[in-house]
Amino acid sequence: MILSNELVQAQQASETTRPEAKFVVPIADIDRSYLRNEVTIQGVITSYKPSWRETAPHSFVLKDGTGNLRVAVWPNVWAQIPFRDKLKEGTEITARVTIAEFRGALEGHLDKAAQIWLGLAKPGLEKESSGTAGKGQPSATASPSVPSSAPPITWKTDIGEALQTGKSQKKKILVFFANPDSDNGRYVEEKILGDPRVRALLAEKFVCVRVDMRTQPDLAKQLQAFRAGTIGFYQSDGKPLRSHLVPRTADELLDAIK
Repeated sequence: MILSNELVQAQQASETTRPEAKFVVPIADIDRSYLRNEVTIQGVITSYKPSWRETAPHSFVLKDGTGNLRVAVWPNVWAQIPFRDKLKEGTEITARVTIAEFRGALEGHLDKAAQIWLGLAKPGLEKESSGTAGKGQPSATASPSVPSSAPPITWKTDIGEALQTGKSQKKKILVFFANPDSDNGRYVEEKILGDPRVRALLAEKFVCVRVDMRTQPDLAKQLQAFRAGTIGFYQSDGKPLRSHLVPRTADELLDAIK
């Protein structure tokens, strides 16, 4: 969804290296709140179904220590995977997929051949207790405290103003979908966006917009954000830079915005 004038008026989204183990999310933790967001998963392929026509994807079922997820790969992407012949039952892989819904069930879509790797990023993955009410997120106590010298994030609440500032300052736009009533929303805002490294990089490269999902639910829905703590990334003309992200660590967000 483009940050268009329509949305402004209503107010008045490639990796080439294997992801770090700490970014892997247990399959059992993936629910509808992850829709249209990218997530890193891993596991063993338990079945494979080839494409049967040009518009039908190849697909396989991936199983980790917590659950199963169907992963769909369209023929044009499949043809670019150098080890595609090895993607069969019994092969262990790690992949970064976009969560989608097909016939009422969640599944992962592999959008780029560079986002699948042979082997596990995190061997022995089991369902982890996060230490918070949010699913699969790191314990809040694990994040470093923010020194008083860290530059604060200058939040805008008006998308039109943010777009104008982005164009004049030649900066990208970051939209944070906040909800102080949500454990995950507070975690991302306080512990991830509160990281001094994140703040410094945002001040340098982004104009930041904060959308309160409690008071602006329609705007959040128009921008396809359905979970508090979601972050959208846009060019200064409002076009999405990448899929939305619900970061689990400051390092994961830094990788996305560098």
